[in-house]
Amino acid sequence: MKINWAWAIVISFILFIGFIGYFVVRIETEAQLNHELVTEGYYKEELKMESHLTALHNGAVWHDSLVFSKSAHGITIESLPLGQKVLIEGYRASNKQKDFAFYFTINSNLCHIKDSLLLPGKWKISLSWNSNETAFRVEKEIYY
Repeated sequence: MKINWAWAIVISFILFIGFIGYFVVRIETEAQLNHELVTEGYYKEELKMESHLTALHNGAVWHDSLVFSKSAHGITIESLPLGQKVLIEGYRASNKQKDFAFYFTINSNLCHIKDSLLLPGKWKISLSWNSNETAFRVEKEIYY
């Protein structure tokens, strides 16, 4: 039997369907390939995200007033809320080992992040605090 172009198309469709079927069977039967898109505590994570977004909304008032300046020994943050215990977090997308987080009680108008914590490049610096039962969060991207 000679194979012409019509039979070639039919055979290629059959092979393609078999190929897709093989992957469907493999994904359904192997436990290692089982991935869920929903976490165990889905609603708890949703509430955490909602409180995070509310804190960002509350901190929008502070976003433009905070001044980040580079100094010889690190980064200085000015115009912080006085008398607050602030959580300062640094996130570096390219190096998880260099991420940092520490609490700092604001007694003066300045806060200093040491040079030893920072690598040159892009950083996402987050400041979080609570004042009168209201959460505030400010996130800024800086280049060090």
